[in-house]
Amino acid sequence: MSSPKEHKEARTLLLNMRELLSRSGVWCQGSHAKDSAGKIVLPGNSSAVQFCVVGALRRLSRYEEANALPVLELLYTAVRHRYSCPPGFALVPSHQAMAEFLAEWNDGMVRGLIDVLNVIDDALELTHA
Repeated sequence: MSSPKEHKEARTLLLNMRELLSRSGVWCQGSHAKDSAGKIVLPGNSSAVQFCVVGALRRLSRYEEANALPVLELLYTAVRHRYSCPPGFALVPSHQAMAEFLAEWNDGMVRGLIDVLNVIDDALELTHA
């Protein structure tokens, strides 16, 4: 991200993700989104009420890659830095590979909502850099 406009848009999307996932019972693991019965649905589906970090991004960006990609890169970078990922993670992979990595990270057995919120906060800090 190079322009102030891109930083502002990414920051707004990250803040909205943080607010959404902070609500009681909204964050989930095991799928990008679930309905109130716990069934897997697409994040854009009107019945979706629970989201993983990637599902929240997809829901709030309305699947607009131009909006989602800078935030996906920030989240990916934040996870790499916070968890000291090996040097192989220094290369920025494809959009799909980053989404898959973040979804797997979100679903880790030791992962909790606080970990997700901390990474979102770290990504927000990167928008100031």
